[in-house]
Amino acid sequence: MAAFFLAEKLELSGILETALYVWMPVVGSSRVLLGRHHVLDVTIGALIGVLEYFVMVKYLWIPQQTCMDLLQPIHEETHF
Repeated sequence: MAAFFLAEKLELSGILETALYVWMPVVGSSRVLLGRHHVLDVTIGALIGVLEYFVMVKYLWIPQQTCMDLLQPIHEETHF
């Protein structure tokens, strides 16, 4: 989830985005090769992460301008 989110929201260059997408399976593979997790653990965890990403982007993410519009009344009442 974190890798997909960072790749989309940070608008990385081609090399950094490729490195991020290579990093995902390398971390999963390392967990299996080190004996910390089973293959099914890593696979299901990756699928849950992808599902969380799509739910977050589709239903929970608020664009910056919408967020600012929602927070403007609160900001106007607060005097620092």
